[in-house]
Amino acid sequence: MLAQSKLNAWLWRVWEQHMNKYRVLQHGEEIKDGDETDACRDGWRDKAKWEPAPAHMIGRKASDPACPAHSIYRRKVQAP
Repeated sequence: MLAQSKLNAWLWRVWEQHMNKYRVLQHGEEIKDGDETDACRDGWRDKAKWEPAPAHMIGRKASDPACPAHSIYRRKVQAP
């Protein structure tokens, strides 16, 4: 049952990013003004709660999104 809820949370994030045209920042990318971070309490069970990146993080490097303990950042994809 827990594995299914983890899969559902992951699928929700993938779908949301595809529909809204966002991409996850990779490890080491610079966080810029306008980027968002997932502020949900439990990334495995909860739906993403995207909020603007905190001001103190602007200019810093993004952490590894593959590590569940790290913050996940995303950036809106610009239309061509």
